[in-house]
Amino acid sequence: MRNTPLLLALAATLGLLHHLSASAAAVTGPPSADTALEAVQAARRVMMDNPAAALAIGIDLERRALTIPDGRQRWIVLSKGKWIAGEASLRLNRIGDARRLIDASYAFAKAAKDPQSQGSSLLSLGSIKSETGDPAGALQDYLAAYQLFIGTGDARSRSIALQDLSQLYDSARDFKRARSYLRQAAEAYSGEPMLRLSHANTMAGLLAEQGQFAAAGQEYRRALAIARSRGAQSLELKVLNNLAFSQINQGSLADASRTLDEALRLSGRTGIPISRDLEVTIAHLQSAQGKTVLARQTMDKVFASRDSGTTLDADAEYGAYKIYKAAGDIKSALAHLEIAGRLQSDALALGISTQASLMAAQFDYATQDLRIASLQATALRRNILLARQAAARQRLIVATITALVLLAMVALLIWLVVVRRSRNRLRAFNTQLARANTDLEVAVRAVEKGAQAEYQARQLALHDALTGLPNRRFLNENFGGLLSGGAEAGQDIVVLLLDLDRFKPINDIYGHEVGDLVLVATANRLASFCGRVGGKAVRVGGDEFVMVVSGPLEDADLERLADEIIADIGEPIYVGGQRLTLGASIGIARSPQDGTAIEPLLRAADIAMYEAKRSGKNTCRFFDPAMKSRQRLRAV
Repeated sequence: MRNTPLLLALAATLGLLHHLSASAAAVTGPPSADTALEAVQAARRVMMDNPAAALAIGIDLERRALTIPDGRQRWIVLSKGKWIAGEASLRLNRIGDARRLIDASYAFAKAAKDPQSQGSSLLSLGSIKSETGDPAGALQDYLAAYQLFIGTGDARSRSIALQDLSQLYDSARDFKRARSYLRQAAEAYSGEPMLRLSHANTMAGLLAEQGQFAAAGQEYRRALAIARSRGAQSLELKVLNNLAFSQINQGSLADASRTLDEALRLSGRTGIPISRDLEVTIAHLQSAQGKTVLARQTMDKVFASRDSGTTLDADAEYGAYKIYKAAGDIKSALAHLEIAGRLQSDALALGISTQASLMAAQFDYATQDLRIASLQATALRRNILLARQAAARQRLIVATITALVLLAMVALLIWLVVVRRSRNRLRAFNTQLARANTDLEVAVRAVEKGAQAEYQARQLALHDALTGLPNRRFLNENFGGLLSGGAEAGQDIVVLLLDLDRFKPINDIYGHEVGDLVLVATANRLASFCGRVGGKAVRVGGDEFVMVVSGPLEDADLERLADEIIADIGEPIYVGGQRLTLGASIGIARSPQDGTAIEPLLRAADIAMYEAKRSGKNTCRFFDPAMKSRQRLRAV
């Protein structure tokens, strides 16, 4: 499958973050929780690029764990250390060492009764077994890990286990079941963007394998949007390549050409090298467009740069066969056709073998269920025999008490005559009660619906419809709380008013639709920036935004903060193939010096902002009462 390298990289990264973060804070005693967490974070930083360094961190954590006096905490830290060392050994291609270390990690986690760490170790064991040709064992480990994560209530870990199961069935070419597990993974947890990216990219690959290229394109675009929102440019480049390859197979050559142009621009802009896979996709497009000479030259470059004796995947080798055949180089074409056939045969054999192993494992589960059912049936027959014997004894007892029952029945008949008269009244009362309950339920639902509608209407009234940011009304209603909170904490409240420079020409030249997209992109940048510094972004109208921050902030701190905002906004925005740049002029006002309510502060910040514009734009100015006097003089 074309997107396998990206999928494996994502899966490895997500799995690492999952295990290293799980229950690290539970460690107490020497080494301290801080020490253990530092080791975890250090391993996370170097695992992908320098697994040898990560191995050393894991071994050192094992050594220090031996000094922990509490047995359970010692086992938890040992489990972490051995898991780090095992994952590092796996990346160093020391499969035997990795298996031994992760087995030990699982044993320590089990002894500590730490289900989260047990599940993480089982996921790693499943990956090793899948890579070493034991899909049935991998299936057992993945399912066991999934059950543990159900017990811990960890939806994110369940999602990773389900994605591992999807990859296992994908390798067996059981695409229907692979897609089913992947959908369950997405439904189980979608709160992490990189995990959603992995889900979308994997689903796109599965759909493309089955020829559903239009649906695959939609999933690739979802993955692309997430990669861009996270600034993951290397992943964005790989998803663009996958999307272009799918578009070529679909016959959408114009779309594929635009996608590859975008990938090449991204590579040139970021300095990320053009991968061999991307060059192969370019050659496929050139061949599909009838540009045989260019396709031949591109493919020659691909094979000239690869290591001696290595091959590409079956799709690339078969594409090379078609390109060299069209160019009249029959010898090279046949050589690549032979390699493609061998790779296809190997993949098919591996898929059949994996599928057979998985079916055997499932058959074992079914057989075990049948044995359990057989034992249950035997126990049921034994219980029936005992019940019959008990019934024979009870018949004698029943005969003895029959007379007593008859007497009781006579008494009951007399009582029924008395009760019958009140039964009709009781039935009528129950009918009325049922109606009352129904009316009450209808009323409660109406109240709940009204409350929900009122809440939604208020949310709409307090947020800007275009950007989703809080609006001026939100600022007016909530600023008083910010002021009182700042006063109690002894902190200043600072208002920064931003007016976009060069926005009007963009709006006039490219139209309101492009202008709206630019405003949305700017709002997203401000919201992201506020998330990092702990501020609040608000759109107050047009191309004006407000940022509210609090704290013991000096003028130098605020000036540095404003410069960072201007730099952030000044980054290029790409809309419809256009590269657009903006600037920002910022006015800064403090509370209580410049005002104790939002409107005076906004007026002060507005005056300071126009001073910044008059000073050449793309800069900031602090409010000074003298500015108000100068403004009056200019008005006169």
